[in-house]
Amino acid sequence: MRLYLLSLIGILLAAGCGESSPCKKACSRLAQCAKGDAGLAPAAPAEDCPFPTSACESPLQECQAGCVASAGCAAVTGADPVAAAAVSACQKECATRDLATGPEAAPSPSSDGGALPPPPTGDCTKVGCPAGYYCDLVGRKCLPGCAVDAECGAGAKCNLAKHACCAPGESVCAGSCVNLSTSPAHCGGCGKSCATTSGGHATCSAGTCGLACDGGRSLCGEACVFTASDPLHCGSCDKPCEQPVGGSVSCLSGSCVAGCSGPGQTTCAGKCVDLQSDLEHCGGCGKACATGGGTATCSGGKCGITCPSGKTLCGESCVDLQSDVNNCGSCGKVCTGIGSSTSPKCSAGKCGLNCYSPAVKCVDTCCDPTRYGGSHCCTGTDSYGKTFGYCLKYGYSCY
Repeated sequence: MRLYLLSLIGILLAAGCGESSPCKKACSRLAQCAKGDAGLAPAAPAEDCPFPTSACESPLQECQAGCVASAGCAAVTGADPVAAAAVSACQKECATRDLATGPEAAPSPSSDGGALPPPPTGDCTKVGCPAGYYCDLVGRKCLPGCAVDAECGAGAKCNLAKHACCAPGESVCAGSCVNLSTSPAHCGGCGKSCATTSGGHATCSAGTCGLACDGGRSLCGEACVFTASDPLHCGSCDKPCEQPVGGSVSCLSGSCVAGCSGPGQTTCAGKCVDLQSDLEHCGGCGKACATGGGTATCSGGKCGITCPSGKTLCGESCVDLQSDVNNCGSCGKVCTGIGSSTSPKCSAGKCGLNCYSPAVKCVDTCCDPTRYGGSHCCTGTDSYGKTFGYCLKYGYSCY
């Protein structure tokens, strides 16, 4: 067995697999990856040159710095046990490399649609990276991606947080490519977020914030509401329902509906009332009871008046039957005057006249010398012995 190993080493040295040979380089780089280079933890210990003599002619697998374990990573495996161990230890991403020569097996496409040239090997902080690559400061390797805006084409910017080109017209805000004309989180400028509201969502159009309502709601001011049920916007925006005094209000199918808590109450003129006893709405809304010189009442939905002492209710008014010329002595008894020189009066419940010149008083009447060719006062006594007066034309004698 020892003789076989010595023969194998001899063959490798003869093939140029020395300290600076590609084969030695491949072995060394594979061993470093398996040992945890760039923070990668190997699943098995590395060996100096754990590959067959044909290994220098075959692509081997190498873990790349900065990767995630994924189905793609699991698929990158090699026949060599150390290479397989290195792949299984990947934390970020895996790439296929020919460890004998060093370049990427599949170059990434360039910004103009073509394939990128292979990146330089070695420490990128020292040798630099060509266009289409950026220097990964963790692994110190050139990785595909933009480093400046010029690599992204006209009107496009490079998102340095991800080393990816934004679409033309987009800006980089907080590590993301955004359109300042349409992004609610960056509307018109980075960090200028649009406010939202319950039942709706923020919008951004031409760099100006707006609101859009969800689920059949309508935008009223800065609120998204259901106009079919909102008492402040019932049927349409800014159309509030008035709550009656002593009651409640709701909006049903876009129409205001008022309710009263008291038994037998009805809403009239913005308040809850009892039509059986309310003086302003007696028997129906708006049917007010008159006072008529007394005190108004409403009972059983009908108006009434209570007159003070000394007055009588005639119709809808409280009157004094002793002095009221329209109700003299009793309701409806009207006192009348005679001509323009008199006026009616009611005294002690009896009708009489007030005489004005040229008429003269004649017991309980007035004689006007200017009427009917002139008249004069005559008096007499009735069968009850009561004196009365009457008027006769001049030229006639009293009887």
